[in-house]
Amino acid sequence: MVVEARSDDCQANFHKTGIVHQGLSKRKTPWAAQVMGSAASAQPPLPRRTATAAPAAAGSIRTAETAGLDLPEICKRQRASQVPDGGPSPVEAAATEVVGTAEAEAAAAAAAAAAAEAEAAAQQQQQQRKQAWKAIGHRLRVAFKRFNDLEEQARLARVDDDASIVAAIAAVTAAIGPAHIRATKDAPRNAGPTNARQLVDVLESGFEALGSAITSAQRAKAAARQQRAAAEDAERQRVAAERQHAAAAARAAAEAAGEQRIAAEAAAAANAADRRRAALEIRDRHLAAAKQRAAENARAAAARAAEDARAAAAKQHAAEDARAAAAKQRAAAAARPAANAADQRRVPAEPANWRRPARAAVEAANEQRVTAVKACAAEDATKAAEKLRKAEDARDAAEARAAAEAADKQRVVAEMRAVAEACAAKAAEKLRAAEARAAGMRAVIEAADSQREAAEMREAAEMRAEAAERQCADAIGRQRAAYYALLEANRESEAVNEERAAAIMERAAAADRLREAAARQLADAEATVHGPVSDDANQPLVRSRQ
Repeated sequence: MVVEARSDDCQANFHKTGIVHQGLSKRKTPWAAQVMGSAASAQPPLPRRTATAAPAAAGSIRTAETAGLDLPEICKRQRASQVPDGGPSPVEAAATEVVGTAEAEAAAAAAAAAAAEAEAAAQQQQQQRKQAWKAIGHRLRVAFKRFNDLEEQARLARVDDDASIVAAIAAVTAAIGPAHIRATKDAPRNAGPTNARQLVDVLESGFEALGSAITSAQRAKAAARQQRAAAEDAERQRVAAERQHAAAAARAAAEAAGEQRIAAEAAAAANAADRRRAALEIRDRHLAAAKQRAAENARAAAARAAEDARAAAAKQHAAEDARAAAAKQRAAAAARPAANAADQRRVPAEPANWRRPARAAVEAANEQRVTAVKACAAEDATKAAEKLRKAEDARDAAEARAAAEAADKQRVVAEMRAVAEACAAKAAEKLRAAEARAAGMRAVIEAADSQREAAEMREAAEMRAEAAERQCADAIGRQRAAYYALLEANRESEAVNEERAAAIMERAAAADRLREAAARQLADAEATVHGPVSDDANQPLVRSRQ
């Protein structure tokens, strides 16, 4: 450090002689040891101060050093060359000024050293606070993580509105609040982590009560779960018993229905046989009536045929008579022209019996007509006899057909009776087969009941498995949600911790910069006080302006 000269005379003398005190030689003189004793015993250097110095004085001291002169010799020469009357020489006045200035510098250096020590102590205290904050920050993270875990366990272990869990969480939260506020207020002021340590202590003290509440809640939840499981088992047993009773009732109803169905089938078979016998009897009666009606119809047909034959014969006789009359009329008409002609040709002398030939012709014609009528009547009688014979043949054929139909009907009745008996045998066989089927159905129903019971048990097991899977899925979902919430809380706490750490790092960096500046100032002060050491032991220490 360059010392500023306070006296104008001394400064003028310094300019004249070119001497400015800037340090001590390795081989100190006694008076120089008095001057620099306080500076040599000073503490670590002060921060750098700015002082003014004369450039000419600096050049003068370099000239003196180059000349190889030390300070006593310079003082002697100046005292010999310029000694004022009745007072100290200018060199002595300058030396006195230099001694006072050196003492002031020593005091300033001591103050600077004390300030540097205080700054170093403050930095050390800040570093200690930083380390304490770091340690307490780790404890805080661990404590908050455990608190979040315990809170999640409490939420999972909570049964309905469990007052103990709620009270424990509320107590811990109420205790955390003021401590957290105090710890948060301490962070921006660079204060110590006392409140944060209290917050950790509060958290750790609340963990025991919360853990005991969680344990009791878990036990209560396990007991409630066991009670629910017992109730569910009892309900399942009751449902199984009801199903067994229902199955037994269904089997009994099925057996009764099967027996009723078998009895109904037997009654239906008997009724069918009765209906077949009644139908056969009715058919027999219808056949007998039909046979009787056929015989009566045949007799009526024969009578009608005889009547028709008689009527035909009467009609034929009448026709023959009509034809004979007509033949007579035709013969008379045919003979009349001949008689008239004969009358016209007759002569007057003819005797009175001239009409005889005509009468003979008429008689011959009448005989012919009678012969023809007889021939026609004989023919008609032959035809009537033929018709009568045919009618009798038809009647015999009708009777034969009626007898054949009666025989056919009897044969059909016999066949139908045989068929009815065969149907009755088949119905009995069917009844036995139905009884066998009913026995098989009962066996099948029992097997189906056992299978249904097995299926119901399997379905109940599947339902229980599905319920367990759903519970597991719900638990996994809750755990996943809790894990995500925990991750989010950890991220938030990590962000807060990172912000705090960043603030602490910024303060540490500022402290480091202050410490580096103080170190530079201390180095400047040390260089100013002591200066670089010369190789020559006879040369003084030279301190240049920094």
